[in-house]
Amino acid sequence: MAAPFGNEKVWHKPGTRGDADDLARRLTISRAKLALTIGVHPSALSRDKLSAATQIAFDPLLDILERATRMAGDEQRAVLWFNHYPIIPLGTLPAIAHGANGNADDVMEFMELTQDGVYS
Repeated sequence: MAAPFGNEKVWHKPGTRGDADDLARRLTISRAKLALTIGVHPSALSRDKLSAATQIAFDPLLDILERATRMAGDEQRAVLWFNHYPIIPLGTLPAIAHGANGNADDVMEFMELTQDGVYS
């Protein structure tokens, strides 16, 4: 899928278990890893309808993925970066690990600086 222009979103907040499973599939990770990444118990993604708190927990992840998709040019490249590319100024971990550690704001700041031309 090509990167959107304007305010069109590629990544949407899951509202159901099926939506969460679809997001995990797109990220090539398990539902349990997705739960770890957003900081919720895996059982929170097993309910037919996700709670409001669980849906809010997706916000930092979706913000990172939206920006990464715009920067990378497409969803596949964004997912590869998110899962595998180490963010050296933050250590040797990729964005997915920083998200799981509660450092999504640091990832967003890194992405903003990179987009502005600052690399480290």
